[in-house]
Parts: sequence; C-alpha cells; structure tokens
Amino acid sequence: MKIVEVEENPYEVMGLPPTSSEEDVRRAYFRLVREYPPEQDPEQFKRIRAAYDVLRDPVRRAEWDLFVALEPPPPLPSRRRPKPDLALHREDAVWVLRAESELSRQDFQHDFRPITPPEPPPRR
Repeated sequence: MKIVEVEENPYEVMGLPPTSSEEDVRRAYFRLVREYPPEQDPEQFKRIRAAYDVLRDPVRRAEWDLFVALEPPPPLPSRRRPKPDLALHREDAVWVLRAESELSRQDFQHDFRPITPPEPPPRR
C-alpha cells in the first residue's frame, strides 16, 4: 500500500468537508476549474487537480483519511512513580528479628525424633 504524498489537505483545496460525497467532489472540481482555468492560473489548477485525484479515487481518499488527515493521538501523561522508602522503620526491624529467630516458628516436627519401642533384651 502506497501512502498518499500530497503537500496540502485536498479537502481545504477543494473547499469541501471530509464527509462530502463523490458527486460533491466532482461538482467542486468543475466549479474550481471554471474559476481557475489551466491557461490563466496553471499553479492553482495543479493544486486543484492533485486534490481531485486524491478525492475521486476511493482507495487514495481512504488512505488520506486514515494516514495523513488524522492527527496522532496526544502523548500519554507521564506517570510519576512514588520514590521508594529506604529508611529503616521499627516495624521492619521487628519483621527481620522475627524471621531470623526461632520464637515465631510453628513447625517443630524436625525437633523431635520418632519414638521407637526399646528392643527386648536378648534371651539366653
């Protein structure tokens, strides 16, 4: 797909709104050609002809509407991230001490060995 390369907005050159029909484009073209004939004003006629070429072809008109006429969206607002709190607080120290100590443990399974009945004395 080739992007349309036109310096000016064809709707402004032709004096039409973007919602105009193909018949409106054709009428505006012939009105402008009568007003600016190529023999008297060749530069204006070239501008009119370039605009008409874009607007009369549905594919080129759609390309213009999609890729050229639309302004890019505004940039997203910058989101400021809160600065991390690197200060040492009392709650942090308590959390570290609890994590490192054995007082807050709840699983004592590995502290006990299984109880096995004593072996009977050997018989003589």
